[in-house]
Amino acid sequence: MIITEKLLKPLKEASYLNVDNTDRYRPILRLFYLNYEKLKYWMYLEEIYEELTEDDYFMEYTIEQCQQDLAALVSWGNLNTIQDTGKVTTLEEFKNKKFRYQLSAYAVEIERMVIRLENLFVESNVLEPSLLGRIRYNIIQLDNILKEPEEKIYSWWRDLNSDFIRLNQNYQDYMRTLNSVKAEEMMKTREFLAFKDNLIEYLRSFVKSLQQNVDIIGYYIKKSTDENISNILNIILSYEMSNPNMDAEPDEKLIKECLIGKWDSIEEWFVGKNGKEAEAGKVFDITNDIIRKITRYATRISEMSNAGANRREEYYKVAQMFNKCSTINEAHRLSASVFGVCSTLHLKGAIERETESINSGVYEE
Repeated sequence: MIITEKLLKPLKEASYLNVDNTDRYRPILRLFYLNYEKLKYWMYLEEIYEELTEDDYFMEYTIEQCQQDLAALVSWGNLNTIQDTGKVTTLEEFKNKKFRYQLSAYAVEIERMVIRLENLFVESNVLEPSLLGRIRYNIIQLDNILKEPEEKIYSWWRDLNSDFIRLNQNYQDYMRTLNSVKAEEMMKTREFLAFKDNLIEYLRSFVKSLQQNVDIIGYYIKKSTDENISNILNIILSYEMSNPNMDAEPDEKLIKECLIGKWDSIEEWFVGKNGKEAEAGKVFDITNDIIRKITRYATRISEMSNAGANRREEYYKVAQMFNKCSTINEAHRLSASVFGVCSTLHLKGAIERETESINSGVYEE
């Protein structure tokens, strides 16, 4: 890991999430983000104020406060601003600067992250066996992809990485859910038996997809030469460097390291490197362990249910035997046989032991 200057400096763009007046800053940026999603990138002060005051929470909100809040967000880098001179007709109008505001790139990503966090327990985690099939399809093209135009190579690379990231993240999230405390408690309840079979079948379909695709993917990765991979990554690097970027000049070294790192991750996942086991093998083992754990819990629940049922039968049988006793003494004798001696005699003595050896008994001493 390389500690860069960017990693050390405070992220002031995230300041609005945890400061005074956060309850005003966050709705403003969420409003910008929702409009950004609709491809409306620029907004005026009046538009923002009008939208906010439609909600009862902002009934006492003033346009001066709105202007101050926008200025704070601009100072933190959440908003970009530009003076609108398009409709200026007098010097006075020019002096009374009228700005348009736009969500910054950092703020877009922060809002996406926040929305993701807000819905963390709402979105369901899923395994997608089809992703492995798509990755296999793309990996098979490794040896022939260099014959294609740059645009197609770049599109191929984007698809491959997108599917790989989704596969990895979805699997990790799903396994985290199955290994959570809540899931453990759920597996110990009788209600779990109702969907146990569906869950096992779901996991087995993922395991089956692993078995069908991983070896083929690994074969084509091993088959492809380092030179071929290097040429592919260089073409992708060249394509990314040629794309115009208005925000900042692309760092060729950083982009190249990122591309190599992405390919290394794919290779480590399906093949393994430096003598380490492939991650796919670990995934296979972990998933099978989960299936075994589910089966074990289900078996235990069934045994407990059956044990309870058998014990009820035993109690019923004993009750019938007591009912057939003709005298109380006969019932006492039956009770002693079934439940043991009710009152036992305990003997105590102040005996000084000469040894603490476990091989020496009280009677011997």
